[in-house]
Amino acid sequence: MSRFIGRPVSESLLVALCALAVFLPGQSRIPIINGDEARFAQATREMLARGDMVVPTFGGANRYDKPILIYWLTAASYRILGVNERAARLPSNVAAAVLAGCLAWTARRRWGPGAGWLAGLALVATPVFQVQARACTADLVMMLPTTLAMLALWRILDGDGGFRTALVLWFGLAFSVLAKGPVGPMIAISTLGALWAFSRSWPTWQIWCSLGLFLAGIAGLGLWVLAVPLILACVEVWRDPRCRDALRRARPLTGMVVAIVVLTPWAIAAYVATDGEYLRVAIGRHVIERSLASLEGHSGFPLFYPLTAIVVAFPWFGLLVPALGVFRREVRDRGSMLFLAAWLVGPLVVLELMGTKLVHYWMPAYPAGILLVVAWLMRPDRVAVGLRRVSGAIMVFGGVFVAVVEPGVASRFDQIVVEPVGWLSAVFLVGSVLLWSWLGWRRKREVFVVLMAATVAHLLLLFSAFLPRLGAAFVGPQAAQLAQELKAAGERVVVFKLRYEEVLFYLPLDTKVVRDKGTLDEILGSTSSKLLMSRTRDLDSLKASLPNRRLTIVGRVSGIDLSRGRLDEVCMLREMSNEGQMR
Repeated sequence: MSRFIGRPVSESLLVALCALAVFLPGQSRIPIINGDEARFAQATREMLARGDMVVPTFGGANRYDKPILIYWLTAASYRILGVNERAARLPSNVAAAVLAGCLAWTARRRWGPGAGWLAGLALVATPVFQVQARACTADLVMMLPTTLAMLALWRILDGDGGFRTALVLWFGLAFSVLAKGPVGPMIAISTLGALWAFSRSWPTWQIWCSLGLFLAGIAGLGLWVLAVPLILACVEVWRDPRCRDALRRARPLTGMVVAIVVLTPWAIAAYVATDGEYLRVAIGRHVIERSLASLEGHSGFPLFYPLTAIVVAFPWFGLLVPALGVFRREVRDRGSMLFLAAWLVGPLVVLELMGTKLVHYWMPAYPAGILLVVAWLMRPDRVAVGLRRVSGAIMVFGGVFVAVVEPGVASRFDQIVVEPVGWLSAVFLVGSVLLWSWLGWRRKREVFVVLMAATVAHLLLLFSAFLPRLGAAFVGPQAAQLAQELKAAGERVVVFKLRYEEVLFYLPLDTKVVRDKGTLDEILGSTSSKLLMSRTRDLDSLKASLPNRRLTIVGRVSGIDLSRGRLDEVCMLREMSNEGQMR
């Protein structure tokens, strides 16, 4: 038994099982949340009802935002568990657990016993990772194959691994594209670009020119500033015999075959089914436009990702400061550390130059940062006082912010009460941060385990106890429940100006979504009766759209709009006939 537990595969398997045990609790008690989760969950529900597994729809309209893999996995989960919240989130739960296990396996093989637990626990303790691991979105389904591809690329560049490693690289990149478009290849290409930049000597004037290009990109030029460095990198890399040898070991022809096998069948089917519109919208709008401009109001400030990571990547992000400080002087002699630094920084540069910014976009590079921290934790290095102070400040700020999320949300919506165990969890987390500031630099491994355990426990309570109580007050599911209670036999629900996408998940599939006067007037004019749903703040617009119709409110419900951080009200209406009767 002890021999089994001492093996790398056993350590990684135990980490994966523990991660799954963290991600599963509370999933069935948290309603589908407004936004991407609602769109993915409902679109898959509609695909199954139509029997069309090629083109997703949402509210009856074609949805071209993401490729098909997340819909297929969610549909398989629906087939097994039924259409419910747990089934919708299961693909992300499993992908996150497998990813934690893979990261643990890599750390265990590189740095010995205990390193796998450190890496897996650090990933599971990351707040933004926990959020995405519990959501029905494409991010974890994309991050898993991307991370596998990057770990395979790491081995190839180290001169290790053969044909099977190359297969992992190319299958990982292909499935990442099938999950979320070109994000995975972007991570790999930007990492190679950063690795090239780190490996060469830069004259002072080139450093200043590069800094100027980066600032110009942030100011508005965007990703175009990378065109010249990319061309120079390709020329220099092609001239280097070592780079050509690494390219040979990667087997690019095999990669082309894998890409054709994985991507072509669905791409052709989607192109034929939509006359090419699916791919044009998915690539033109959701790749090119998202890279050059801020879509859907998702913009950010300079250094958006490292500054937000202080909180969303707590607690390991603060330890990057001493880890990078220790490895900086020897980084040229340590190819592994150089690759991890490139994996962390390369995507960061690209994402900072993009117009659309969301905190989880940098998450596919987090495994590199965690492995850097684990490598540092496994070494008995001394840390300069200045680096300790910077790291300590980052840790304290991130820890306190994570600890006060629950009471902060509760105070924003004063009908939600924080249970005593929630306060104890927050106090324990803050105490663990202070313990790190006191003892962490002398017994860094042991104290960091305590800090990660405190973070996992706090987040587990947040997602399995507090969020279900909060979810009971969400306005969308409450509005859907009221509509089901008021809906008469044979009556159809009509949603005016859909603001809470999750209501569709809890309403019949024949629910109609309308946004313009002409469509609404036509629907209300049909013979069958209708129950109209609208936000109270949209009533003036609704009545202005239908000046000749008598609409009467038959029900109201108020609740929390979590995505916008406010309370809101939804009302149900029916049309009155000339005789004063509802119809």
